[in-house]
Amino acid sequence: MACLYGQLAPLERLMRSMLDRLDNGDPLGRRPVHLVMSSSNFHNAAACLRCLMENEADIHLTTDSGLTPLHLAAAEGLLDCVEILVQADADVMAQDDMGHTALDLARVWSHRDVGRYLRSCMWKAEKKKEMKEMAQARILYRDLVAEAKLNVIDKTSLIDKKMKEWAALKGIPHIKAVSPKVMASKYHTKCLLSNQDGSYVGTHKPTLSESSSGPDLQDIVTLWRDSGSRGRPQYNTKWDSTPRDAPDLPLDVLKSVLFPRVLPSRLNSPQDFNPRDIKEVPHRRCPRGWSPSPFY
Repeated sequence: MACLYGQLAPLERLMRSMLDRLDNGDPLGRRPVHLVMSSSNFHNAAACLRCLMENEADIHLTTDSGLTPLHLAAAEGLLDCVEILVQADADVMAQDDMGHTALDLARVWSHRDVGRYLRSCMWKAEKKKEMKEMAQARILYRDLVAEAKLNVIDKTSLIDKKMKEWAALKGIPHIKAVSPKVMASKYHTKCLLSNQDGSYVGTHKPTLSESSSGPDLQDIVTLWRDSGSRGRPQYNTKWDSTPRDAPDLPLDVLKSVLFPRVLPSRLNSPQDFNPRDIKEVPHRRCPRGWSPSPFY
């Protein structure tokens, strides 16, 4: 009752004597941190909430219907309580049993100030999650490139081993593929590989397809989105057909990280930065009727 009607002094006395029952719930699963979010407690709700939090009340507990204290504060339009809970790392993306977020309840009850604040917080949370997933995608790309290079080296070593076994079976000495170093002609600079000392070697080592932004894994990695209930992106490789979870990002974003050549830069040339005269821009349609504008 002290939480429900915002009686701060009795609440403080009860906290000292009943600290071990702070997170006990009623038959509906409501704790004191939920009951304090009441329209009867509009003026003292923030003070009572701070008192509960100072005594280590858990703000992440949910009722039997999945409502968090943030849901109830948003539904009652308690902006001060919403700000306190968000600053205490309350999950603004949490959903109740019906799939509603705190922002949804603020919209249902037309609490515009609370809705604007929660929408800003949700945008920041989504961007933070997106940055985290992008970092994981770059780590995945780096690991896949390393595995692909190792797989190419292992394949080359296996070929050399098989060649040695075939030469031993035939009774002939194994011939190593050693190409003499020669100076490159100006007509064949693209046919030979450069070496550090200025000479060129006429051998080509197997490598991944390169682009300006890094190796491209399009021929090695298959990417798709799971059609099940999770809907999370998945991938497999040529050397491992087991589906594995990819970072939770849109497929086009993942493709831009794993397959740099698929989605090139939108600015193809510096000419896109050149200024243009508005009179030279082609009209998409003819205006209807007379217009005083000199551009028609």
